[in-house]
Amino acid sequence: MNINSMIYSGSWYPEELNSLNSLIARASQKLGLTVKSPSAAVLPHAGLIYSARGMLPFFQAITSPKKLLVILSPSHYYHLENNSVYYGEFDYYQTPFGNLKAASTDFFIGKSEKFCEFSDPIVEEHGIELFLPMAAKFLGTEIAVASFLCGKVTDLEVVTENVELLLEYIESICGFDEVVLIASSDFTHYGKRFNFTPYDEQEAETCVKEKDLEIARLFAEASVEHVVKRLDEQDHTICGVNAAVVLKIIMEKKGVSGVVSDYYNSNDITNKKDESFVSYCPIIFSKQI
Repeated sequence: MNINSMIYSGSWYPEELNSLNSLIARASQKLGLTVKSPSAAVLPHAGLIYSARGMLPFFQAITSPKKLLVILSPSHYYHLENNSVYYGEFDYYQTPFGNLKAASTDFFIGKSEKFCEFSDPIVEEHGIELFLPMAAKFLGTEIAVASFLCGKVTDLEVVTENVELLLEYIESICGFDEVVLIASSDFTHYGKRFNFTPYDEQEAETCVKEKDLEIARLFAEASVEHVVKRLDEQDHTICGVNAAVVLKIIMEKKGVSGVVSDYYNSNDITNKKDESFVSYCPIIFSKQI
């Protein structure tokens, strides 16, 4: 049996179940906008002490039964080919709340040279694992999981063809109203730690917030062509932007709009004023927006 084991449990989130539930309960005390009947989201993937606040309004608002969770993530540890999608072959994903069944990915065999089986980077990717405890707790352990790593978007036509194949895959498993889609992404990584310091230190958080919200609102409301054009024009350190572009294409094809549900950064969580910080900007998509 091929189990995608928890490798960040005990470091990026508590290993012990009571401690994990306590962390989630504390994060629930300060949440952003709640959106009815969400179908997809761009959500942060930092350690749960930072990301739970951004994740919870999405997971808590899903009330109808779901059959499939699709996670689209960047790869933080492996190089990916441009405009490609990578998937793993697993039987289960391990979580503190019980194992989640892995959806079969046999569908992709021989379908496209842009879809590649490559399990190792998925096993090591925190941009996937950090969502699994929340999924098991709020969606239940009956839901199946399919996770994908998204290469850099340099050819929108090719990536759109990838999306069409992803949609065929989803529809081979369940109806679109039975799937939950997540694009895994923090927003700006700012400071000397990240080699990104374009602003005066006193104005950095304000300037970063302004630029982040501009990009996030484009993801929520504008065309994908407009989003990609703006990203190409601006230096940024948004780590999961390519996964977010893939999700945006899906939402555009389905006629679903989004809304920026919250904005905060790591200093807001730690109550410090560190020169280096990471921002989080969840975007939730729903047909009711």
